[in-house]
Amino acid sequence: MKYGRDMMRYGFHEMGMPGGTNKYPGYYNNLSDATRNKLIAEQESFIKATEDLRQTVYEKELYLKAELVKKAPDTAIALSLQKNISEVRGEFEQQMIEHIIRMKKINQEAERK
Repeated sequence: MKYGRDMMRYGFHEMGMPGGTNKYPGYYNNLSDATRNKLIAEQESFIKATEDLRQTVYEKELYLKAELVKKAPDTAIALSLQKNISEVRGEFEQQMIEHIIRMKKINQEAERK
């Protein structure tokens, strides 16, 4: 997984489409400052809350790659690492779904006003 400025996956500090000026293309300018601040705060909260999970996935993927490049990789170690990666990714994905729902609620509250 690739994390950082140019990552185009929801929930990270993406910059929008190439040539775009923001990460909420199409409707960002229609949001109030309060709503925009709530969305940004929620996004930053999610990024901070999932930092350890993302770091764990990154580390385990490196360990798995290191095991797989060996002349005689240990099957048990490789499978254990992959199982752990899958579990951590699953936990991350659950937190992402919760985050998406919170973001939608913020946006729905703004539409009702």
